[in-house]
Amino acid sequence: MRNQKTLGPVSANLIMTLMDRSKRMFRINDVMGITGKNQIQAADLLYHLIKRKVILRLTKGKYMIIPTEAGSSSMYIENYYIVARELAEPRKYYLSYYSAMAIHDMLTQPITKVFISSPSRIRNVRINNIEFKFIFCNPKRFWGFKGLWVTKQEKCFVSDVEKTILDCLFQPRYCGGVSEIVKGILMKKHEINYDRITEYCQKFKRKAPVKRLGYIMEIFKMGEEKLSILRRISSSNSYIPLDPLLPKCGKHYSKWGLILNVKPEELKRVVET
Repeated sequence: MRNQKTLGPVSANLIMTLMDRSKRMFRINDVMGITGKNQIQAADLLYHLIKRKVILRLTKGKYMIIPTEAGSSSMYIENYYIVARELAEPRKYYLSYYSAMAIHDMLTQPITKVFISSPSRIRNVRINNIEFKFIFCNPKRFWGFKGLWVTKQEKCFVSDVEKTILDCLFQPRYCGGVSEIVKGILMKKHEINYDRITEYCQKFKRKAPVKRLGYIMEIFKMGEEKLSILRRISSSNSYIPLDPLLPKCGKHYSKWGLILNVKPEELKRVVET
C-alpha cells in the first residue's frame, strides 16, 4: 500500500477509500462522492495527483491508481485488458485478435498492443507505452464472445477460441500473419470445437477466412470430417493469397481457391520453431 504520509489528508483518504472499495479504476463521480468536492474541485485534486504520479488518466473522466510496486508510472498499466474494457464501455466490445490469442494461450510472446473489436467506431488510444487499438466490427459479425476472467476479480468480453481463429484468418494483419495464426491453432488443436467453428464459418458470410481455415485443417489433418462442408461454404471462382501480408505469388491451389504464397513445408517449419 502507498505510504499515505506522502499525501495530504484529503488525497490519502481518497486513495485509501478507493482501495478499500476495490476501485483501483475509478471515475470523477467517485472522487466527488468520497471527498464531498464539486466537479471543479475534484478535477483540480485529480490534476495534482496525476502530476505526482499517484494516479494515471485513462480517458476523459476515467482514472487508475498507480500502485507503489509499479515503479515508474510510464512503464505500468494495471491490467491491459481491464483498461481496454474501461476505454470501450459503455459501448459494446470484445477483446480480439492478438489479445484474444494471448488470453487463450495461443501465443508464445508478450503483446505490445491490445486489440478490441466493437460495432462502434472508437479512436485508438495510447497510454504510456501501450497502444489500445479498436477494430470496427460489422454488427453482423459481432458475436462469438463471452465473459472471461482476466484477473482474479475482473471479467472482460473475449472472443471464444473458434471466433478468434476466424477473426484472425479474416484479418491476419492484426495478429502477425498466417504463420502466427497457424501456431496458435495448433496449440489449441485438441480443444477446438469443430462443430462450432463450422457453424461459425457458415454464419461469418465471408469466404476468405474459410478458405484459409480449410487449407490449414487439411495440411495438418484436423477436423477432417468437416472439410467437405468448408469447401462448399468457401466455393468460388476467385483466388486469394493464403497470407495477405506477403506478395501474391505462388502456386494456385484450386481446391481452396488459394494462392499459396506460404508453402506447406514452410508453415510446418515455422510451427516447429
